[in-house]
Amino acid sequence: MDLLPQDLFHYSEIHRVLICTSCRYAVQPTAITRHLKDIHHLPSDKRQSFVTYWKNLPLKNPDEVEPPFPQDFPVSYLPLEKGWQCNSPGCYYLCASKKRMETHWPAEHGRKGNPSRDWSPTLLQTFFRGNMVKYFTRDSRSLLAAVHVVHVKSQHTIVKDLGDSDNLQFKRKRIGDIQTKYNLDSIDSWILEYYWTSAYISLGNDHETEYIWSKVVPDLAYSHSFLLHGLLACTAQCMTHMNFPQQREELLLRACSHQNYALPAFRKAIDNPKKDSLLLVENDVDCSNGDSIVPPWLFFLRDGCVMLCDVWDTIEKGPVARLAAAWELEMYKGNRPLPYWSHFKNVAREASIWSKEEGRIYGDAALLLAKSFATMEYDQTDIFFNTWKILGSWPMRVESEFMTLLYRRHPGALILLGHYCIILRYMEGYWYFQGGAAKLMLSIMNVLEESWHKFIREPVDLILGTGFLHE
Repeated sequence: MDLLPQDLFHYSEIHRVLICTSCRYAVQPTAITRHLKDIHHLPSDKRQSFVTYWKNLPLKNPDEVEPPFPQDFPVSYLPLEKGWQCNSPGCYYLCASKKRMETHWPAEHGRKGNPSRDWSPTLLQTFFRGNMVKYFTRDSRSLLAAVHVVHVKSQHTIVKDLGDSDNLQFKRKRIGDIQTKYNLDSIDSWILEYYWTSAYISLGNDHETEYIWSKVVPDLAYSHSFLLHGLLACTAQCMTHMNFPQQREELLLRACSHQNYALPAFRKAIDNPKKDSLLLVENDVDCSNGDSIVPPWLFFLRDGCVMLCDVWDTIEKGPVARLAAAWELEMYKGNRPLPYWSHFKNVAREASIWSKEEGRIYGDAALLLAKSFATMEYDQTDIFFNTWKILGSWPMRVESEFMTLLYRRHPGALILLGHYCIILRYMEGYWYFQGGAAKLMLSIMNVLEESWHKFIREPVDLILGTGFLHE
């Protein structure tokens, strides 16, 4: 009976490698034919079915394969070996020989290592053999392998080189410091490492803000536990949008857990804000149920910065000044027609049952929203509107009485919020707002009385597609 490909190879869908179950290691895609010929001595006619099999598989090259997540260790069909792990903070060196570890310490850390404290025994695995050996343990992640991170943001691809020695040394040390101080387990350590290899980039809008998120914020997080928990919650939420389907449930649980840890400490800190700038991180993690039409992130936009009014001047002069400046958006002052302004006035004309005060509040908010549209449409001085300018272009400027109308589900307030969703489409390129405009639009459509639906037809059609509203 002919040997079938599945008799000799196991394909790992998680890691996208082909593991020889006889040799117990993964075979490089370019070496599979040679492996069949030289190791298993299969003649040419017997190798054809194997070639057909592996060419239809999405295999990764050795330098693209990442270690498993903690819950996936050990990897099936790979042998477990006894080995050694360096205990120096931020160092991820692993080896199967004690002699290699003894050589590693003076070469990398400048002194002879102490076996009683500088390294410890661990169980190792490796996907590949020969000159492609790269050991991993249950707690390994690929910080050292993450030399380049590609992040797509608002249809712009940003490539960041994370491999320079200064950045790498800083990240190693800071990760080690935080892990030690807060006694992070393997999953939280993995989340923290992901923050430095990818997530922090998505929070910045330019080189200055990316620098803040990569260096300034970790220093603040080391000193302020609520910020660390906020970062871990935010990063775990980020990872649920990436290619980690099997870890999605665990990551969501971690995000909720860290947010719950962060909030009490945050409330305590905000009662007595210090002069050294406190950075706030708000995460829209769905950890509880509520019937408010106002999403949590909109509440934070309105009230988050108000809580820092007493120290805002200090923040503007501190290490996160660039983040504070990101809130500033000069509203349009030209004489071109204001988008949607005539439409908003038509809404008011049909509102015979509104009180005079409700009409005034609606009119002021509608004018601000029309100016926000004009700013986005006409202002060419800032080609790329950053996150905070998009989110805060309108909600930060409306009066508190308008928010009261929103909480009461006033039709005029809901119609304006529906049109604000058009602006929110600018945010769809960010992982933390994917689907946000559609979700909010559906909520508005479901609570707004049908007699008012004709006034939200355009945003509904733009965001949800035609056919959602009855003719």
